[in-house]
Amino acid sequence: MTIASCLVLAEGVIFGADSTISADLEYGYHYLNHNQKLFEIGENSSLAIMTWGLSSFGDLSYRTLIARLADELATTPPQNVVEVANRWLSSVWSAYQTSLSIEIAEFRALEAKQISAAASTPDDRSLEDDKRYLAMKDNLFVGFCIGGYCLPDREPKAYWFELDPTLRSPGTPRPVEAELFKGQPDVFRRLYDGFDYRTREAVYQSPFWSGGESDLDEILGREMYIPPQMTVRDGIDFVHFSIYSTIKALKFSAKGQVCGGPIELAIITTDRAFRWVRHKTWDSAVGYDGP
Repeated sequence: MTIASCLVLAEGVIFGADSTISADLEYGYHYLNHNQKLFEIGENSSLAIMTWGLSSFGDLSYRTLIARLADELATTPPQNVVEVANRWLSSVWSAYQTSLSIEIAEFRALEAKQISAAASTPDDRSLEDDKRYLAMKDNLFVGFCIGGYCLPDREPKAYWFELDPTLRSPGTPRPVEAELFKGQPDVFRRLYDGFDYRTREAVYQSPFWSGGESDLDEILGREMYIPPQMTVRDGIDFVHFSIYSTIKALKFSAKGQVCGGPIELAIITTDRAFRWVRHKTWDSAVGYDGP
């Protein structure tokens, strides 16, 4: 799992992510803490990609797909960031469907049983089917955020989309409206907004709540913190804060430590190309070998 953050400011786009990936193996979860989730698109680029969820398409890595996108953009330069997002969506949708075709076929067979059961049609659906359906829906989920600027306008923009095995078409990228928190956003939302949206929905659906949605939102909104206008350096601090607080909250809880490892931060300002603010070295997983 992941905590991934993107902040769009007048001066540029800031990205941040942790480095942990988790695999649900038959003997329990296994964690690797030095994965790459944030990539520059090519070299000396004004564009970047951030990811959360599924860590690769089987044996096909995001690094390879992003390198191919960079080659394509060099040959046919984009007019704007949304064009880049749409090209990336087209590429990863094809790779997702092809590389995970066996898993998606199995999921859709389980999905058909879910639909059949909902229609009260006799079927051979079992508790194991239900568990497998939910696990596959979670394990085959992936999201991406593409941001930066294109010449000649240098306007900072970011767009995001998510894929899962229930989709029959890829949809369209959505713009990042100031800030985006993905993967495990609940910890930071509770800290910053005073609640997370799953809790809000649980309250609204509860028989103990008799008001409307607007009534609930009015109450919850009273104590929400609203981010001020920020410089890029304060924005970097804000993005780091969202990731660091999530990692520490999960560390000091009874929940799975699905976020962690080195925090990576990058920035693309309207006057400069992609720059790492914090980036793990290739030997980050090796450790200290001294006396």
